Amino acid sequence: MKISSHHSTQRGVALITALLVIALVTAAAVAMATRQQLDIRRTANTLQRDQAYVYAEGAEIMARAVLAKDDATNDHKEEDWAKSGVTIPFQGGLLTGTLEDLQGRFNVNNVLKNGTVYTPDVQRLARLLAILKGKSQKTQDDDVWKNAEPGDLANAVADWIDGDSIVTPPGGAEDSDYLQLERPYRAGNAPMSATSELLLVRGFTPAIYREVAPYVTALPEHTLINVNTARFDVLRALDKTDTCVDVSKLGREDVSSPVGATTDSTKAKPVPFTSLNDFVMATTCAFDDFKKLNQPPAVAGAPPVQSQLEDFDAVLSINTNFFQVNAYAEVGPEDHRVRVKLYSVLQRKTGKIAAISRAQGFE
Repeated sequence: MKISSHHSTQRGVALITALLVIALVTAAAVAMATRQQLDIRRTANTLQRDQAYVYAEGAEIMARAVLAKDDATNDHKEEDWAKSGVTIPFQGGLLTGTLEDLQGRFNVNNVLKNGTVYTPDVQRLARLLAILKGKSQKTQDDDVWKNAEPGDLANAVADWIDGDSIVTPPGGAEDSDYLQLERPYRAGNAPMSATSELLLVRGFTPAIYREVAPYVTALPEHTLINVNTARFDVLRALDKTDTCVDVSKLGREDVSSPVGATTDSTKAKPVPFTSLNDFVMATTCAFDDFKKLNQPPAVAGAPPVQSQLEDFDAVLSINTNFFQVNAYAEVGPEDHRVRVKLYSVLQRKTGKIAAISRAQGFE
């Protein structure tokens, strides 16, 4: 029996249609499976991230417990809180935490005191920036500090923080300068909440910020510099002669580490300063901005001490109220771990320790 061509054509069309339907169903099934797999992975990532964050918060709690047992009258690098970070491995991850004394850095918000620009600390910031500029590793093709003047940068920081719109020469900048940018914005006109705000201040490039960031902090009140934990260059910036701080007398070998650190384990551990007078005696600084400690009684007829000079204890201290917890946690299988970094600022006040800010990052 002969099959008509019409019937053959219909069967061919039906077969092609069936194949198309199967292809579409297969594609839809694959797409649904792929999307389901992505949803499962996304949910797992979210859960692991939350779990890692909780572990990082645990490091903050441990840090608070350590500080609660600490002697608050004298903070130095030989105390328990300052020892090397603790790493705690656990099934499916690990946790690492360290504590840092933030008053070992220069507080950029110190340029404003009692609502007005505080010239002595603006000058100290300028000296610190000048020291860092002098230390910068630069080549002919890559000069990080090219055309950047430390004094101008310090004045720009002061203008960013103060509440007025008056430009401080030289180098200052206010709303009128920032509103002319391609992406305009206004000056902060308030204390900085984080040092990353420096990236908004005129003159601070990302490269300059990277070099400055380890030496500065942004704390919510005017703070003192702890001479036991301060970075070497922060101490150098205290005096107009920035070479007067003697490394050996400060009991340290490595100028990049805080006071009291040593790179030679065979040497006796340095004794921390127990008074500001001990610190002053360990330097050859003139400290022209300060009143002299243990100065003899005024001689009859001698000129009085200038009123603009500061007491050492108005700038320096041997203890600390602000610490930063650097917590790192990772959770998950070896081939796909979620990593969380938590930076918590702790304030110690009237015997209590509280977190006043937190920032986090993910990897």
